[in-house]
Amino acid sequence: MRTSWSAFRKGLVLFAVAAVKTFLEAWLVAVQTNVGFNFAEAGYAALVNFDLAVVFYVGLLNGAAVPDIPRCGV
Repeated sequence: MRTSWSAFRKGLVLFAVAAVKTFLEAWLVAVQTNVGFNFAEAGYAALVNFDLAVVFYVGLLNGAAVPDIPRCGV
């Protein structure tokens, strides 16, 4: 990636690479187990991975304070 790219553009490139990786892994598992490839589940997994990356970036890497998690009954 180029240093002149914005953080948004870098994020989109990383998301695209992660989505391709997720689809390839799901396809490989489907081929190895001799089952049909489920496009919807692979797409959902890619979106969940993206959401986790955004939460991690905004919450931990961007300097925001991590909220205290209440200890329920501990």
